[in-house]
Amino acid sequence: MNIGIEIELPVVDREGNAASYESVRNLFKKLAERHDFEPYFDSFTTQLIGVRKRQETGWIDVGTDYGFCTLEVAFPPEDGFFSVQTAWNRFMDGVLLPVLAEEELHILGYGCQPKTETPRAKYVAAKGHYRLWDKIVDQHPIHFSFENWPGFASLQFNLDVSPESIVLASNSLIKLSPVIWAWGANSSVSGSKVLSISSLRVEGYRTLAEMNPFFQGRLNFPRRLFASLEDYMLQAWEQPIFEVVRERTIYYPVNPDLSTLEFAHLGEAEFIDLHDRRRILFCEPCDLAQGLIFYWPAVRMKLQLDLNQSVETILTAMTTGCARDVLKNPCNSFIEIRHLPAMSRTETFSWLALFLGCLGDIESCDRLTRDLRLEEVRFSSGEVLTQGWETSLQDRSLGDWGREVLNIATRSLERREPALLPFIEPLARRLQERASPARESVESFDRDGIDGLIEKLKIR
Repeated sequence: MNIGIEIELPVVDREGNAASYESVRNLFKKLAERHDFEPYFDSFTTQLIGVRKRQETGWIDVGTDYGFCTLEVAFPPEDGFFSVQTAWNRFMDGVLLPVLAEEELHILGYGCQPKTETPRAKYVAAKGHYRLWDKIVDQHPIHFSFENWPGFASLQFNLDVSPESIVLASNSLIKLSPVIWAWGANSSVSGSKVLSISSLRVEGYRTLAEMNPFFQGRLNFPRRLFASLEDYMLQAWEQPIFEVVRERTIYYPVNPDLSTLEFAHLGEAEFIDLHDRRRILFCEPCDLAQGLIFYWPAVRMKLQLDLNQSVETILTAMTTGCARDVLKNPCNSFIEIRHLPAMSRTETFSWLALFLGCLGDIESCDRLTRDLRLEEVRFSSGEVLTQGWETSLQDRSLGDWGREVLNIATRSLERREPALLPFIEPLARRLQERASPARESVESFDRDGIDGLIEKLKIR
């Protein structure tokens, strides 16, 4: 199985405070000088926002996320668990960690900045893309959790699945969202204080999805399930347009409610750039591709449109059940699992082993979750923020659901990849103790203070 990893990591200075833009920029320059990474710049702000290096299977990309104090590392797919683990550890030990040490910086296996509050006005990365994001967000009231979004950090796995099971896998894992969040909550301390919730990051997704219509149908919090590949693509295109790009210039629609699908049917619409210049744009296949990119359910189907197809041909394929005919690589099906906050190295690969076990027997996951209604899943996903493992889902605790998931993954790995069984033992222990990284962080904070917690969270 091809496996890719994307991980966003809080970056802190030697005092444990959120890193400055200058220090992160110097980190990028050092990676370019010492390890032959290519720097890249934002087309709107012209600022340095990351570096990348070509590998046999793609690019290693090290850049800023929504906040410049969050380092985003994207790894190209590797063939199998141990290949991706080896490549990841080699990169961390031989490249990233030594350069961070030279700059007196550290990265944390955590879902937010633990010591520093990170308001958007101060910490947003220098990207035109996020100027537009802020414009959309500011149309509605702001919640504390989202104000700190520049300090948020997540872990994402890109896993190839068969074309026949991609919808089943996505729906099953979306329905398991509250179980995954009870197990993996990892952002319970922020701004040097203990929060009343186990995950500031999940709370951010929840409140933004509830308060801002633009994000309601497209964000991580469980809002939708999918009947087919065509249904997934149409649901993505039914969301309001985030941005379109022409000649490296970002545009957004004058009508903020204009969806990608409406734009495609109309054929043209009026747009405005970040300098407030208006222009009529005609819908192109790349706009439909962008609509798929800017869709962020908890499990995202990574689909590449064949841009040589016309807009009309692509839309017709949706109504005739022929979505695969308009994909660039119809037999290359990836899902991106987006539930988790950033984790330590050990925890990262424990979760990867668990998900590989589940995907190895997706039919059992489907049987486990088949009778769950989306409304029940959504309600439990909110309750888990305060009740953790004791949250109820269909009159059963999430602990009971977690035991079923662990059993499915264990049996699957015993049959298919027994060498991975030791990697899920830490998650089995957490389940047995009804623990989570969030609870352990609070215990560390209460015992050792914020500096002791940061020391514990450092990735070494």
